[in-house]
Amino acid sequence: MIWIANWRQGWRFISTQAMALSLAISGAWLSVPEKLQDRLPDGLIAVILMPILILGIIGRFVVQTEGRHVER
Repeated sequence: MIWIANWRQGWRFISTQAMALSLAISGAWLSVPEKLQDRLPDGLIAVILMPILILGIIGRFVVQTEGRHVER
């Protein structure tokens, strides 16, 4: 396994933030009481997570410079 050149800035990447947000939402969903989960629409968690994960996939392919020089 070879690390990317700027791995220390990984927390700034859109893909990393999207995955962390998905993990947080999934963890929060697991802590919601089952009675409350039953009252919410089926598939709600999927409808929330899918756009976030798609954003993460797109973010992995986008150059994220934020005004800094990017070495290629």
